[in-house]
Amino acid sequence: MLVLAVLGYAGWVGYESLYAATFTVTRADDPVPDGCNSGDCSLREAIIAANNAAGADTITLAAETYTLSIAGVNEQASRTGDLDISGGLTINGVASATTLITATANLDRILNIHSGNVTINNTTIGGGDADSASDTGGAIKNAGTLTLNNSAVQDSQARYGGGIHNSLYSYRSSNDVGGPTYSFTDISGSGSALGLGNSGSALGDIGFTFDYYGEDYDQVYVSSEGYLTFVDWDLTDSTNEALPAEDDLFNAICGFWDDPAQGSGDVYVETRGSAPNRQFITQYENVTVGGDAIRFQIILFETSNAILLQYADVETDTRHRVIMQQLVSSV
Repeated sequence: MLVLAVLGYAGWVGYESLYAATFTVTRADDPVPDGCNSGDCSLREAIIAANNAAGADTITLAAETYTLSIAGVNEQASRTGDLDISGGLTINGVASATTLITATANLDRILNIHSGNVTINNTTIGGGDADSASDTGGAIKNAGTLTLNNSAVQDSQARYGGGIHNSLYSYRSSNDVGGPTYSFTDISGSGSALGLGNSGSALGDIGFTFDYYGEDYDQVYVSSEGYLTFVDWDLTDSTNEALPAEDDLFNAICGFWDDPAQGSGDVYVETRGSAPNRQFITQYENVTVGGDAIRFQIILFETSNAILLQYADVETDTRHRVIMQQLVSSV
């Protein structure tokens, strides 16, 4: 069982201590994190400590080159790969010419800002690499509010946003620290069956206004191919290719993008709750991929504009895409 939450403007809430804090980094290498202790604190350890503290914290750097070296991409708690920031933070260097945050070759991007107001002063960030088929932000991936003062971003690469990529969204799974809690509420007995068949779509009312990438929608298309989309474009695409892509799935949310067959299953929709906290639930119930029955949900939340993906049974040998994509034709 797995649950994946995609948060919009509401942001993440981390573990709290009583006060905001200042963390002084005293070593330039990147050891396995074991706490930010006085006289023995790496940048990675300082980031983790700041994420676990309340308020807008401060990290103080020296005139050093801080090199990230612990391999492991797509981890969201700063323990491997890039440094994940989940709240308000100020990073103070000495000068952009002397304070540098970088990484060993082909490691990952440098910073992944999930939320919060983040200010970086007198620091150069470079040497990041997020150049995979679907990744963004070679040096910094930003889903918060980022301010750079007397700082530089350089020598980094990614498919989109080689230096900085700004997004309205970030994500965490139920396997991550502070991630969402799995709670699958079956609507197959109460929701409306869409009867999409093996290649079909249906347009329906969400029941409230949902903000997706800054645009308001009150209706959504549900595709038999495992995704929702807010525009009448490519409603039964089963190509399951790497995203972002310039000609596929505009304004889409993919729960399990593939080529499911309806078989004895169906797709159900239901709006639950009361304003201003309603949920629009789409449930793919026992549709089949490669002969295997799968069950999952895509849930849209009123007010917070958050998106929750829940997987009850997705055991299959078939690869699929779980992703969001806005209109990218102008990229």
